[in-house]
Parts: sequence; structure tokens; C-alpha cells
Amino acid sequence: STAVVDWIDKVAPTATFEYSTTDKTNEDVIVRLIPSEEVTVLNNGEVSVENPSVDPFTYTFLENGEFTFEFKDKAGNIGRATAVVNWIDKKAPEATLNYSTLDLTNEDVTVTVEFDKENVRITNNGGSNTYTFTENGEFTFEFVDEFGNFNTAYAFVTWINKKLPTVTISYSTTTETKGPVTATINCEEKITITNNNGQSIYTFTENGTFIFEFIDKLGNKGTATASVTWIKKEEPVLPEVPSKPENPSIPVNPTKPGNSNNGQPNRPNNSNDNNNQTDETLPTEPIFKDFLIKDILVTVDTTKLEENSVLKKNNLSLTQTQINRFGSASESFELYFEKDAIKNSISEEPVKMFINLNKNKIFLGIYKIDGEKIELLPYELVSDNQIKVDTTGLSKYIIAYDKKKTEEVIPPVINNKNENSTPKTNYSFVYVLIGSGLIALVISLVVILLLKNNKKETRYQMRYAE
Repeated sequence: STAVVDWIDKVAPTATFEYSTTDKTNEDVIVRLIPSEEVTVLNNGEVSVENPSVDPFTYTFLENGEFTFEFKDKAGNIGRATAVVNWIDKKAPEATLNYSTLDLTNEDVTVTVEFDKENVRITNNGGSNTYTFTENGEFTFEFVDEFGNFNTAYAFVTWINKKLPTVTISYSTTTETKGPVTATINCEEKITITNNNGQSIYTFTENGTFIFEFIDKLGNKGTATASVTWIKKEEPVLPEVPSKPENPSIPVNPTKPGNSNNGQPNRPNNSNDNNNQTDETLPTEPIFKDFLIKDILVTVDTTKLEENSVLKKNNLSLTQTQINRFGSASESFELYFEKDAIKNSISEEPVKMFINLNKNKIFLGIYKIDGEKIELLPYELVSDNQIKVDTTGLSKYIIAYDKKKTEEVIPPVINNKNENSTPKTNYSFVYVLIGSGLIALVISLVVILLLKNNKKETRYQMRYAE
């Protein structure tokens, strides 16, 4: 008979795996062994009374790694299979915050967030990785990585200062005075005055306002207004009519041309005068009135002014451009009427001005300044030191002057011991020397002629004696 053996098995068993997930995850991954035949797992725990729930065919990966199952079939053949997991990431992404500035500032501050890994998505702030602080505050970025790990980043700013510093204005006096009043701007913080030539003090010589402009160390710009209303000055009094018309001062109460004025100076005739102008010698119903301030007399129609308006004159400093054009000897000023601190330049009304000129300078002309526009005004020379100007409205003016050249007096040089200096010739002394020389020459000639005549007489006497 033939013996048959078909139960010998020397082939080792094999196995495959099933995973709870093969996607990227931040959770545990469970792998199950799927053997090719019935096997017993040798290295992954055994079911026992103490561990009834142990499943030797499963293995739990808490992190990326590998595990090798060992198992044997019924014939005793040993098989091995290794499970590998590399898609677990349980580490949350970390963020770094970068600020546009960490210094004290009066501008907005922008913070940008960066991450230590790729594929991180911001879940708030519209998905943007930047946030702009317009004022001090805080903001929390929320973000998640591709494995589902969530984290936050806290941003805050405390160094924005857009608030203007507190300033106060102090005055040298706040009681009624006839003298100037000094206003000073004060601040506990460091500020820089950007007008007034950088000075924190402004002097009022008359009632008015002045606006200080300043900037703090962060660049915040502000203004502060100083106002003075308690300077009381006497109203100007018109001078009496001059007694010597041949040396007129500023004319007062001029009469119409042709009328006798008892020796008083008449205002020069001008065909361009307002035809409606009436005789100012009739004070009962005045239409035109003279206003005198310092060396200028202004005649205007009083119906265009509010009652009790006062003529004001401000002396102005020449700009460098004006100095270059008109010369450093020129003078600039502004004329206007004022009532209750309100200016009135009567810009559309005819105005006559009588201006006393500076006797120590050479007058070149008068100009009207209107912003960037400069207009040469026609004028009439009333006397050597006075002009009359017909114009429209009051404005800023420049009187162009040139300096008078003084004659140099050269004293005679006597015993000038300075060898390095060049003595100046005294021509009078030279003329005296020349005249003296001529006289001496004439005397010498006379003496010679006399001597010759004397010799002739001597010879004649000798011959006569013989």
C-alpha cells in the first residue's frame, strides 16, 4: 500500500494590515493584523483573565513609528509583518509675532504672524496674517495646521500715543495795562514751536490773538491760541494845523482847491478825487475823515466804516526775497481799521494816504503787497519829505529806500608813523607850496636884475675917476 502524507507545512504564514486611518491626523492610529491563515500572535499580549479585552491582532500607534507582529501557524511556522505609521502629528504650530515698530510712536503699528511649519491656516482675522493697531490694544490670532492641531498667538501694543500734549498759556499780566503783554506757552512734555521763530513767548503791543503751532517728540501737531483784550491805549490826536506852510507836515483838514485857508496848506488838486467828496471843514455831516497814525494820514469815506473804528499800523519784517529786490534800507508795514478785534481793509473803497518819508534815506517808490502780487503805486510828491498816494483799500506796503551816501572827509596827514599805510594828499598844502615857490622865483629874478644894474654903475664910476 502507499503511504500518503499531506499535512506537512513548512511555509511561513504572511499578513497584511488595516489602519484606522491613513490620512494626516493628530490622533492615535490603530493597526490590525490580517494573517493569510489562522495564526497565533506571539508578541502583542495574550487574552487572559486579567486582560480579557486584549486583542493581540491590533496595535495602537500613539505617535509615528513601526511595530513588527510575530505569529505562527498551526504547523509551527513563524511569520513576521511590520506595520509603519508616519502620518501622526500631535504638535500644535508655534507662532512668532513681528511688529512694524517697538518704539514709542504716534502712527499705526502693524503686527505680522509667522509659523514654525508649513500649511498653517489662520481661522480668524479674515485669514490674514497681519493686524494693524490704530491705538493701543490687543488681538489674538487663531490658527490650525494640516493635522488639525489648533493654537493661538496673543498680540498687544501699548506704545502708540496720538494724543496731543496738554499746553497752557500764561500772561505777564491779566489786568488792564497800557504797556505790552507777554504770552508764554507752557507744557510739561517736551514740545517744539514750529512758528514764531521757534520762540515760546509772544509779545502783544496791542489787543489781538496769536496762534502758537507746536509738535511733540512723537510728531503730534497742535495749536494753542493766546488772546489779549486788556491793553488800553489812548486814541491818537490829530496834530494842529502847521503855522509854516513852506515846511508842511502831514496836512490836516484840507479844503477844496481855490478857497482861502488863511495860510494853511491845501491838499494838492487831483482830478481822480471822488466826485462825491464833500468839504471836510463841515464836521456836521462828514463823509470823508482823516485818520492819523504815526507818520501816515489816511483819508477814507466814513460811511464805509463801523463807528469807533481805529486805524492800525503794524510794522513788518522784510523777507529775504524782498530785501534782495527792494534793498535792506526799505521799510514794510500793514494798514487796516479795527473794531472789536475785527479787521476791516475797506478793500473796494478809494483811499488817500499822506506819508512822511524818512529824511535819512533816499526814497525810491512805494509798493502794494497782495499775497504774491506786488504793485507799484503812483504817487504825488507833496514836499521833499512827503508823498500823496491814491489807491483802493488798505493793505501791506513796502516803501523802497536806498541809503544816503555820506561824503568822506579826509584830514591832512601829519607825521604819519604807520609805514604800512598810504598817506592821503593834502591838495591845499600843495597849492600853498607852489604859490610860495613862484613868489620866491620872482624875488630872485628882481634881485639878479638889481645886481646887474649895480655892476654897470660901478664900472661907469671907475672910468669917470680915471
